[in-house]
Amino acid sequence: MANLPSSPPIRDDDSRSARVSALDSRRRTRRPRPSTRVDDPTSGRVRTIDSRRPGTSFRVSGSSKPCAPANKELEEADNEIQRLNELRLGDDISYEEYSGYLRQLPSKPDVDTSTKLDAVQIKELNARHALYRSKYYQLSQRQAPKDKIYYDKWKECRHREFLEERFCKYCEEDSKLDWYFHPDYCKLAGLEDYQRLVPRNYGGYEYVRWDEYHRDCHSYETEQEYIKYCEELSKKLKWMEAYVPNKSPSIKWGRILTRGAYQAIKIATDFSMMTGNLAFPGFYEWFDSMTFDVCYYNELDGVFYEIWQRYTNERTFRDSLDEVYKLNRFPLRQHIMRAALENDTLCSDLEEEFLSCTICLKEFAEDKSQITEDKARELIAEALRKETPKPKFYEDYCRKKIDIARAIGLISR
Repeated sequence: MANLPSSPPIRDDDSRSARVSALDSRRRTRRPRPSTRVDDPTSGRVRTIDSRRPGTSFRVSGSSKPCAPANKELEEADNEIQRLNELRLGDDISYEEYSGYLRQLPSKPDVDTSTKLDAVQIKELNARHALYRSKYYQLSQRQAPKDKIYYDKWKECRHREFLEERFCKYCEEDSKLDWYFHPDYCKLAGLEDYQRLVPRNYGGYEYVRWDEYHRDCHSYETEQEYIKYCEELSKKLKWMEAYVPNKSPSIKWGRILTRGAYQAIKIATDFSMMTGNLAFPGFYEWFDSMTFDVCYYNELDGVFYEIWQRYTNERTFRDSLDEVYKLNRFPLRQHIMRAALENDTLCSDLEEEFLSCTICLKEFAEDKSQITEDKARELIAEALRKETPKPKFYEDYCRKKIDIARAIGLISR
């Protein structure tokens, strides 16, 4: 069995960007690298979070006497933080307060990898797991019967435990189930069946850090808390969305990222099982997820809907786009629309994406009043997500795993 890491590292921002970019070769857009340099308000120096032990160690990487250009950047950063404070967007947390929040977080629980199941326990575990597999397979067939041969074979041997176990094991190994019980974890006596359960990573890239997601063997209670933690980040750090389109390595962006990270650790203290090893990677994964939404989804459904309303045989895409741009209703998309209006190639690319994402509205082309704006935007948003699939993070992994566990009866509903 692979060693269970005591501290999951924060991924390097360049590698994160490369993975997201690889999933969208059509756009070939690499997201800017957010600075990990943070300002220490107590010393005036620039510090960097030590990625080897997230949030627990800092090293000074700047001078207390910045040069003239840095003075200007510092002034811009100070002004932006002051503006956020006046608007009450985010929490103004000092380094000392942040350190106090960090100390409140519990340590990561140890996983016993030395105590193994004996032969009798393994036999009981295999029988129990066979029932879980057969139950899930029956449920999946009732919902969407795709392979009658498999189902008939199961019915023929359902009253014979040995054949049932062999058949269900075959289904699992043949990827007929979208999850499995990890064979290494099935040897450990200290784990519950929920901790042994692993959703499949189809293609090897469905989940961004799948190996790390299952290797930590978190409990159901911990993963349920992690989902709630991510939901709180989405509510309380929504103010960060406005900085994504124009973010670039700078002192100001470093302050913004630090402000968000410090607030995330404060939020984590509201959850009894949220360790620093989960809270820090959780913040950066949430930030990646939010950045992807801002770059590829947010407001684009509204832009395409407004263009669709104006787009006719008599009115070109460019004319429709120009009208929507002048509305100035979509701040996250103004720069994209302006760039498309100034560049024929970009305009052609945007038109191609528009046509692809509004084909779902074809039946309403003659009478656009037959569909409401909300429904039309919902269909466009769904098409956008199919056009540009989003990478799945630990929150998605936990949701999938909990859904499976509930379906097979590992946990109560």
